[in-house]
Amino acid sequence: MGLKYSVLRKPVNYLLVLLLVILQVVIAAPAEAAFSWQIVGSGSVSTDIASYISLGVADNGTEYVAYSAVNDEYKATVRKHVAGEWLSVGPDKLDFKHASFINLRVHNNTPYLSFTSTPGSPQPSYAYVLKFDSSSNTWKTLGGGSVTNGVAWYNSLYITDDGTIYVAFLDKFEPQGGYGGILKVFVYNETHDTWTRIHHAEDSELRLNHSFLTLAVHNQTPYVSYRDTSTEKAAVVKYDASTMRRTTLDDFASSTPVANSVSLSLGQDGTPYVAFGKDGQYEKGATVMKYTTAEGWQRVGDSVSSYTSQQHKLVVYNNIPYLVFHDSNFKCVKFTGDSWLPFAETPAGALDFVMHGGVPYVTYAAPADTSAIVLKGVEDTFTVTVQSADGTVTGAGNYAPGAKVTLQATPKDSFDFVNWTDAENKVSTQNPYTFTMPAANVAITANYQQRTPVTYQVTVTSANGTVTGAGSYEAGAQVTLQATPKDGFDFVNWTDAENKVSTQNPYTFTMPAADVTITANYQQQTTTPGTYKVTVTANNGAVTGAGSYKKGDPVTLQAAANTGYQFVNWTTSSGKVLTTQNPYIFNMPEGNVVLAANFAQLQATKHAVQVSATNGTVKGSGDYAAGVTVRLEAVAASGYELVSWTTTDGVVVSRANPYVFVMGNEAISLQANFQETEVPELPKTSGHAQVYYEIGLLLAAVGIYLKRKR
Repeated sequence: MGLKYSVLRKPVNYLLVLLLVILQVVIAAPAEAAFSWQIVGSGSVSTDIASYISLGVADNGTEYVAYSAVNDEYKATVRKHVAGEWLSVGPDKLDFKHASFINLRVHNNTPYLSFTSTPGSPQPSYAYVLKFDSSSNTWKTLGGGSVTNGVAWYNSLYITDDGTIYVAFLDKFEPQGGYGGILKVFVYNETHDTWTRIHHAEDSELRLNHSFLTLAVHNQTPYVSYRDTSTEKAAVVKYDASTMRRTTLDDFASSTPVANSVSLSLGQDGTPYVAFGKDGQYEKGATVMKYTTAEGWQRVGDSVSSYTSQQHKLVVYNNIPYLVFHDSNFKCVKFTGDSWLPFAETPAGALDFVMHGGVPYVTYAAPADTSAIVLKGVEDTFTVTVQSADGTVTGAGNYAPGAKVTLQATPKDSFDFVNWTDAENKVSTQNPYTFTMPAANVAITANYQQRTPVTYQVTVTSANGTVTGAGSYEAGAQVTLQATPKDGFDFVNWTDAENKVSTQNPYTFTMPAADVTITANYQQQTTTPGTYKVTVTANNGAVTGAGSYKKGDPVTLQAAANTGYQFVNWTTSSGKVLTTQNPYIFNMPEGNVVLAANFAQLQATKHAVQVSATNGTVKGSGDYAAGVTVRLEAVAASGYELVSWTTTDGVVVSRANPYVFVMGNEAISLQANFQETEVPELPKTSGHAQVYYEIGLLLAAVGIYLKRKR
């Protein structure tokens, strides 16, 4: 069976396309770049004149560069960046001369290299793939030599996540057409150290001329992009993983057949994306398209550029297309879902481009001496500053453009939040306030207004004495009334219009949201001639011994503090300290005695709760006062579960998680005990039976977990 092409043709309204391009150029305001470029290392990778530069980044973040050293017989050269220096990977120069079309890939922190090498003119050029052996500091040629015995041009290397190595190149040089040949794709067999061509005998050979190749693989299915020799259109072929049959996904529905510098990348689901430059009479510029079985090739957004473009490097990262190319100068753009916008500032050059961990890298030849330069994208951040005179705000700081910023204002007492404003406008009345960080600094003010206090009146009637503490209070305030009887009177109690309120003096209460009218009541002293009165006030405690005494009688006053308080001293009505003794014994003078028993609040004593744990951690240990509720929560390490809580001598106190108890009057030391989670061994089954069995185990595990939670 001959080669079959699946052609998907769609009519294009050239006037509409031209109008959209004009509107994009005139109306669209490009966003600021999110990354600035920083040179990796102290400068050039080396003093070599570099050609065919390729870039790779290892999983551990180490940057690698490969190139052909023009000044040393074009030998293949590899360097890596370590602590600010570029060091040779293996020998300073590999023993391969006239190395061209270099591709560097790094898998599991191991560099791989593919290139074509001509030992010396007029000898032919062969394709090689090398793997670095760090243990011997040497490069191993995979397959023991060149991939095939035929000449090779325009090679491309790809390594899948599982480490399978693929290489594509043009084989069998055809001198009448220049740098051309038959497209071949090979896969490496590590066990036998051999290369196997992916090809079906019934497929005709695909002959190409002057075409750079890009190879990508998804689920063991290789894709290769190129420029078709006969149509000069960008094209992509894919090879079926099981049958090795080749299918051509061609005709990009472009308005011009002339395409250059075709670059291919695959989405996470294997969707092919391709970028190329249009050099037609009516339409120019970089274009990106993607292919689906249902719709064929569809343009991704509008044209990326309206100028003649070249040197396209397309990377689809997290299903977002990123493109670096050159038209009037070098551009770095990504597709935002609606349009193409810059993701980094313009670099000085870009011969290769990779994304690693969301960070872009480019490499190029320095204009001054054509040595290799590597640039790393450094994410631009901008500052959110907040003024907040009558409250506090969280969320200020440095953010990258596009990041979500949340500001939360907390007013001071007696203030309410009003709004957020910038230098010119009211921004929002929401609190918290969330916005998307622009590519600029943000200065914002949190505005508040002071609440007008609502006060209520405390009115006191006191016929036979004086009272302090009456006046205006806000609801919730603490009010303390202190009654001082006139000579010959004793304080009795406080009453309102209906009830006796309290016998305490002083009397403290919480102000309600209403006026309070209260009366201080007294009774006249009934004294026997020759006797005198001992009166004692006690706040936060009680006193025994007050009463009537004759001159010279012994008086014993005993103070008892309320819970949480301790006795301090005895003072006169003027505040003079008499003594700290308790009880206080004195002889009755000739005259009434008015004293105060003073108390102070005790400081709560805290005790330590200490928990040790192996194969897990515990939250909640610390210092606690007696009577406080303590909550200990165990977090088991992976593969373990909590068994019990025990004392240091092994007594089980609980098996609950979390373990909640009330703190006593002494320190506590506990042990959180974990054991390995039992995982039943799966029986050896196959097909649907294995799936059903595993689902059953999962449901059983969920049931056990829910039962324990109850």
